[in-house]
Amino acid sequence: MKQLFKTLLALLFVCCLLLSVSCKAIGYNKKEAQKNRLQFWVSVLSTKDIQSVAGQLEAWHFPAFSSAKLLLVEEKFEDAYYKDLPDKETLAKETARIYLTDFYDRTDIEDEEKNTFAIISSYIAAVGDEYGMYRSPAEYKDYNQNLSGEYVGIGISVHHDAKTDIIEITEVVPDGPAHEAGLLPRDILYAVDGKLTSDLGYDDTVAAVRGEAGTTVEITVKRGESLLTFSIVRRAMQDISVRYSLDEESGIAYVRITQFKGNTAAQFYKAIDELEANMLTKGYIFDVRGNPGGYLYTVVDILSYLTKKGSTIVTFTEGYSEPMYDTDEHEVTKPMIILASEYTASAGELFASSLRENKDAEIVGKTTYGKGVMQNTYRFTDLSSITLTISEYNPPSGINYDGIGVHPDYEVEKSEDGDEQLLFAEEKLLEKINK
Repeated sequence: MKQLFKTLLALLFVCCLLLSVSCKAIGYNKKEAQKNRLQFWVSVLSTKDIQSVAGQLEAWHFPAFSSAKLLLVEEKFEDAYYKDLPDKETLAKETARIYLTDFYDRTDIEDEEKNTFAIISSYIAAVGDEYGMYRSPAEYKDYNQNLSGEYVGIGISVHHDAKTDIIEITEVVPDGPAHEAGLLPRDILYAVDGKLTSDLGYDDTVAAVRGEAGTTVEITVKRGESLLTFSIVRRAMQDISVRYSLDEESGIAYVRITQFKGNTAAQFYKAIDELEANMLTKGYIFDVRGNPGGYLYTVVDILSYLTKKGSTIVTFTEGYSEPMYDTDEHEVTKPMIILASEYTASAGELFASSLRENKDAEIVGKTTYGKGVMQNTYRFTDLSSITLTISEYNPPSGINYDGIGVHPDYEVEKSEDGDEQLLFAEEKLLEKINK
């Protein structure tokens, strides 16, 4: 009996020792995992699906994020738009690497909203969708507002040079707040409300310039070697994306389209109607240099106003949709030339290539950017959204230009001091007019 008691006591001691060692090991692993976050993420993510991963990460409180939203994102990717998703282990490891490299040091680990943004953005990047994007509710609102063509601001367009981080004013809306205050094209945005644009970055600078109608914003610009500060009252603006003029002596109508927004087609119809009604109009130069694209339906409506009814406007790769045709009775029969640049992208490239194929309109300028894919944006109940690439779209020929660009008929450089491309386009259009 005494021997049995000793044996049981020894077994109990061994069990307690093993339990103690196990607890220490578990505590050590968790502590080490939190120290070495890449090791932790890979160990958890590489062996489980997103649902299990989300649950485990939340159970560990590392980090705080919305697993339900991550699941919705995964469902969207797996619906039909991505048949070749990376395998789970590869996708998980790459998600972890991107999160830790691009977001971890700049994200409050307890901030659920920011971590949700970071994790979903990392997941989308890991999938390999170059144009995929997650937007917070505020960003989605701004995105919609920008493409609608209606906004509250001061009435400027800017170009951001990613290499130098310089934000240059490219256009000042006539009679807008910025124009009335004295801002000029080629002014460099230096500060907004005393905060340097170099510290804010491009996105936050744009957000700082915009605001509520009736409020004042202080804009500091660099003009030459001088810094000038202007107090400007924001107001509701209609974005003017179509500008036009007529040289009555030559008969050349110049039409510039800066982007294909929600209100662009109506502005374009008005421009063409006025120019067509003028007996002096003999031909058109359509300038889409620097046009980054916009809504597909807008560019289709605009092209339909120029081409013959029944013409093919756009085709899609892999049967995403039936081709879209011109259903509009209106047609412009006068000769046309298109100006395009290396910054003409997406729907801007579709406009140039489709008009060339349908109307024999030659392109002058530079090979375009090369974005021949289209995206769809899916909104969540909290008004955040994800944008995913869903198809390639092409001109009538079906030849896609993604990663290649649309090559001009005449490659012409543009200097800083002059517009050789426009002058060359005018010469070519006059040749067509005088045939």
